[in-house]
Amino acid sequence: VISTSTSLITENSPKIRENLHVDNQIPQTPSLISTQAHHTYDPDVPDPPRIDSNAVVYVNDQVEPTLVPVQSDHSPNMNTKPINFQATLHFEELKSEPKLNLNPKNPFSLRSLFLIGEHMERFELFSQFVLKPNSTTPVLPHATVSCSGTKPQYFLNRNCISLERSGFKDFNVPHLPQFISQDEFQQEFGNKNSSSTKRIPGVTLLHIFDRSCGNIAHYSGRVLFVHHVLHNAARYGIDPKSIQRIVIVAGPDTMKRFQNAEGYGRFHLSLLEVITYPSQPKITKESVDLSAEELKPDSNSVVIIESLDQLVASGPLMFEQVLITGFLKGRFFVTDIDSGAQRHLVSAVTNAPTVTLDSMILRRNLDMWMNNGTLSGNIGTITPRVVYIDREGSRRAVTFESKQLLFRLLERQSTKRGYQFESVHFEGYSALEQINLVKDAAIVLGVHGANLVNCMFMPPLSVLIEIFPYRFSHSMYVEGGMASLKYFPFRVSSGSEHPAVFNNSMSSSECIAHDHDCKVFYRDSPIELSTEDLSKMSDTLEEAFKYLENVASTTVVQPLAG
Repeated sequence: VISTSTSLITENSPKIRENLHVDNQIPQTPSLISTQAHHTYDPDVPDPPRIDSNAVVYVNDQVEPTLVPVQSDHSPNMNTKPINFQATLHFEELKSEPKLNLNPKNPFSLRSLFLIGEHMERFELFSQFVLKPNSTTPVLPHATVSCSGTKPQYFLNRNCISLERSGFKDFNVPHLPQFISQDEFQQEFGNKNSSSTKRIPGVTLLHIFDRSCGNIAHYSGRVLFVHHVLHNAARYGIDPKSIQRIVIVAGPDTMKRFQNAEGYGRFHLSLLEVITYPSQPKITKESVDLSAEELKPDSNSVVIIESLDQLVASGPLMFEQVLITGFLKGRFFVTDIDSGAQRHLVSAVTNAPTVTLDSMILRRNLDMWMNNGTLSGNIGTITPRVVYIDREGSRRAVTFESKQLLFRLLERQSTKRGYQFESVHFEGYSALEQINLVKDAAIVLGVHGANLVNCMFMPPLSVLIEIFPYRFSHSMYVEGGMASLKYFPFRVSSGSEHPAVFNNSMSSSECIAHDHDCKVFYRDSPIELSTEDLSKMSDTLEEAFKYLENVASTTVVQPLAG
């Protein structure tokens, strides 16, 4: 059962201006495999020949490679003692009606679908949900589905059936449910005295991963939707205390990252532990008897299995209610507006990012998880550190010569402002070690990709600068995936062209949108910085430093209590 103590931050929390503190002296545990898994659905695409465009201005390759002192970890032995500053937030009443439209039929419906945000991220609450042995097809009594969400109610009502049908793809259910009449359902499963069908009381939150979840960015988009639903259930008319268990169906590709967690950097398991804290997930490939589980007060039962078959090895199950979740699209956190909050977390800082309550709850849970249930009181503290996240190999990387010029610039600009510059890499580090490298950083820079996932653990209002290769960009990490970070996209001005673009067969945007080979070509291109790019990066850094000056000088404008 979820208690109010599990949802660690609420709109009535008296204090949210806190920061994360853990010992910086972390033992380095070598990992067998990098946590930065490639996208499993990307085929091996041979790179077409690169053609230099006329616009390219290449940097001088006569570079001394050792001019910039680079640290490989977060060392507390800095030349000058850093002066930390605090990110301050406050609640503000929404001046209009909440955006969430709740269907009044929801409490009386056996199927209630919720669609959130512009991309209609969805989850659904089913009553009387049956799983049978040797079948991946759920059985449900026929009933009218009701839809709620952030779209207008007339749109939701008109399209509810088709929205539910397309939702099963998001839920990753192997087959569409079999709907049978109420009479048939009662005849087969409704006899409470029947010993063949086991009944599972309360609400079971079910999430089924797909193959792409070996990639930590794809995984985060799915499991952080579980985080959202767990901590916002009451907004959707669901009693949080009724959610008694969480069942994660990992599939073989993701299951190995749970079972051999240390070998994979422990990211998958660590993030799930943070989300479900204080519950401790149980990982098993054996059959699971949910009817015999022991439920502990103030926590959920969390089970990670490889397939649904493990639940029905001894016979069919009828769940009183199943809450099945999809995934977040192009973000890691739902905004307060999209979740229907009447009171929003905001900052008085000029041009501050959108602050999301979900991201603050995750930081609070992380603090509890890292400190054995004790809040450190330091979640919002920002240390004047500029951290460049490096990556091994040539894929999605800045070339050696350009990197040296970039490091000189970063070192010079950071020192001028009293900041410490560091270069780190995540390969071979555990999730905890990676978190500690960024958790108090003022500015983090890195090339686009899953390397930036850990930026969700940075302090609120800190700065993320995402570097894109020539022609390529995306919106996944805008404001850190809505992690309450100030975001600066940085796109290099020149590079190599794909043959189709060079020959004027199509524009670069058409090429990237419609040709997978072309997308991979630009997405994974090595990044070379021109003199124009270095000048633009200098301007971006100055803008970031000035913004952080405002963060440091801004105080709470109203109390958080009440």
